[in-house]
Amino acid sequence: MVVAPLCGKVRARETGEFTQGARWELVDMNTALLLGTAVVIVLAVIASLWGRRATPLKKAIAQSIEIHNVAPIVEAMRELKFVDSASTWHKTLGSLWLVYERELAAKLLIEAASMHTSDVIVTWTQRIVEVEPEHALKWLGREFILEKLQLPDDAIPVAPPRKGQRATKKPKKK
Repeated sequence: MVVAPLCGKVRARETGEFTQGARWELVDMNTALLLGTAVVIVLAVIASLWGRRATPLKKAIAQSIEIHNVAPIVEAMRELKFVDSASTWHKTLGSLWLVYERELAAKLLIEAASMHTSDVIVTWTQRIVEVEPEHALKWLGREFILEKLQLPDDAIPVAPPRKGQRATKKPKKK
């Protein structure tokens, strides 16, 4: 006897009898597509809400902006063991930069440099020097800039370089 699932009941083809047991139902293609689409939409909404939740680091960034101090961010990075994560430092610095908390980003960069060494430190040092040249020396300090950008001691960071220009002044020849 061959059984085929049809219309919610299992039917024996040869006898035409309906048997008790598992109840399977075949669903037409339109219903399957509709259900599949609904599941995808629900999962997308859940993922969106999950991504927007307030993580401890996001809370620390908001608190740091409010009190204008990087201590909450540094504490959160240590607690979450993100101190060694270059991408987390980059995202956190970027978050501050995008809301124009550039002085706070510079302070965080100095803290990050004391705990972590990577190209992220150099990248953000360059960005601050290029975008905020009038404040870079005040925020970061001459020694920090020279060290992180690996410039000679007699180089003086200046305004952002234009095409074909160097980022530092050449020392005058005597």
